[in-house]
Amino acid sequence: MGDVYPKFAAGLRRISPQSVSAAATAERFDGLPADRSRGQVLAAFKRAAPQLGIAPRLRDAVDVLMSYSQPQDWAADSRPIVWPSNLALQDQLGLCRRQVQYLLRDLVAEGLIVPVDSPTGRRWGHRHPSTGKIVEAYGFDLSPLAVRFDEFQAAAERGREERALRAGLRRRLTIARKAIRQIGDAALEHDLADRDWEAWTREALRMAREAGEETPIDTIKAGVVALEGVRKEGETALKAAFLSQETAPSDAANCTPITTTNQPPADKSATRKPDSGEGCSPGGSTLPPEDRSVSESAELEAHKITPRFVLRMSPTLQPYVISQRPTWTHIVDAADWVRADLGISRHAWTEACSVMGRYAAAAAVAVIAAKSAEIRSAGGYLRAMTDRARSGDLHLSKSFYGLAERQRQQLT
Repeated sequence: MGDVYPKFAAGLRRISPQSVSAAATAERFDGLPADRSRGQVLAAFKRAAPQLGIAPRLRDAVDVLMSYSQPQDWAADSRPIVWPSNLALQDQLGLCRRQVQYLLRDLVAEGLIVPVDSPTGRRWGHRHPSTGKIVEAYGFDLSPLAVRFDEFQAAAERGREERALRAGLRRRLTIARKAIRQIGDAALEHDLADRDWEAWTREALRMAREAGEETPIDTIKAGVVALEGVRKEGETALKAAFLSQETAPSDAANCTPITTTNQPPADKSATRKPDSGEGCSPGGSTLPPEDRSVSESAELEAHKITPRFVLRMSPTLQPYVISQRPTWTHIVDAADWVRADLGISRHAWTEACSVMGRYAAAAAVAVIAAKSAEIRSAGGYLRAMTDRARSGDLHLSKSFYGLAERQRQQLT
């Protein structure tokens, strides 16, 4: 039959600086290296998307478009062009026709795809009957994704480093906040009158709240430094007041909260029912907190799902746990931080805690974090797990055993 050379037409739609730049990027495509697959390209893009400011809807659209390509399309003598219809994209993305058009326009503007238009404007393609290689195609060229692989890798690494830095700052913030609360409580308990200690504590806690989950990292850093200064000044004033009264307790000189084994009870405000002092538990149990904690962890540990095991299976949680002897309380605290990084809303987290219990909800977040590269919507995934827990069909032990088996296979 002879050699068949693919035909790729230049774009016919309105030219913009972004489309010209994307087309120039695509021209640098010379096939994927032998040790790199399209799946690795997609995974690198998805990890880098938050750091590059690429919206989740665009990330999901790229995921769908990639599913239309085949391995041979990424060879040096081809181009990864896909030609799904707008109707097919509407069905897969759950959008209307106009939304799909806007989505494709934004993908071009972001330099992620290049339009390859036919003379009629229709998308279609033809493959060689024996090799499956593209002979002629009109649709969207995904080459920029492959060319930008190193950029995606670097962005993902920056994101990982920023998350680790943010986690460290959050730990410092938590330690300073708890110490300040202890200092204020001690001052009020001993009726120290050198200042309005209640107002001092309230102002310091307001500063801590301003360094929230969505706060820029430089702002958090400045807030942590300021809060640690407030804590140091408060400790000094408290110590001086106690010494002047000659009533200083033996531990007044160091109000730093213990952060290893004997921590104060975790703040359960995020998982309490409105207008109720009880923490949430499966089925709305009214067990005392200590009994409920035992019952929540007993079911998990019956399947050998311990806090240490959770951290091994989901390393994403490890930077958020500073104790050498992690407990389920540590896992819950870490999961609350990680769920924010994954884009899981507080409402979804609270609902999961209410339905399946705090420990099981934290374990569910750990599973999601470990599989984040494969999950399109972490929040939707957690809600689905919550629904299964509500109907009694959630089996977290199977998920963890699956993660363990995957790690074992990666090591062999």
